[in-house]
Amino acid sequence: MTDEKRHTGRNAPAAGPEPDRRRLLKGALGTAPLVLSLKARPALGATQCTVSGLLSGNLSGPQVTCEGCTPGYWKNHPGSWPAPYDPGTCTPSHGKACNGVGDWSGGSRFGDVFGAGCLAHFTLSPATLAAIGGNIHNLTLMQVLWLGGDEDPFKLGAHAVAALLNAAHGGVSFGYTPGEIIDLFNAGYATDPEGTKAGFQLLNEQGCPL
Repeated sequence: MTDEKRHTGRNAPAAGPEPDRRRLLKGALGTAPLVLSLKARPALGATQCTVSGLLSGNLSGPQVTCEGCTPGYWKNHPGSWPAPYDPGTCTPSHGKACNGVGDWSGGSRFGDVFGAGCLAHFTLSPATLAAIGGNIHNLTLMQVLWLGGDEDPFKLGAHAVAALLNAAHGGVSFGYTPGEIIDLFNAGYATDPEGTKAGFQLLNEQGCPL
């Protein structure tokens, strides 16, 4: 079953990561900034849906359903993107499907949202660079979701975009704000990309309600 199909429906998520997965994630996270102390928000259950809350199995207080949609969901459902983030315009280069970097144009640019310095994370191929007009600053949020191979190490960029959209969407019960996701990406993309991606992935795979 594909990543998109697993997380498209409103299925009740498991109570928390199973022990083996929890140990694996803790090892991958290491000292990643996603387990740093973001100030606990007073909103009901907010700390339960943070990375540290999910890994610790925090059951204090009333229980909430933590949710998150995967990169696969967001790249295939541009109509669900929350404002102010714009997926851009689909102009398929082959057939009727928009399933590649070159099929998308316009929309919110990654560097404008996360900061131009963050573009150093990506290693675009000559073909991809040509598809976006020869300038990495043109790379959009949607195009990041469609990057392949080694262009987006550990798929950190894709999971950061998904986490950003989850945080901005009023219909997703997520543990962070968009500003916090941006700060966390900036804190970890250069020093611990694998651990930062592992944290974002945990958040994005809690079950998509959309």
